[in-house]
Amino acid sequence: MQHDREIIEAAFKDVEEGKLLTEEEMEQKFGKYGWHD
Repeated sequence: MQHDREIIEAAFKDVEEGKLLTEEEMEQKFGKYGWHD
């Protein structure tokens, strides 16, 4: 459980720092691979 929590917290930290793509950016980059409906 603790390990999972650390992974989740690290992911949120990346979001806060603007490292992860938004849903819209994901669709633009990966839409051709069927990322979005």
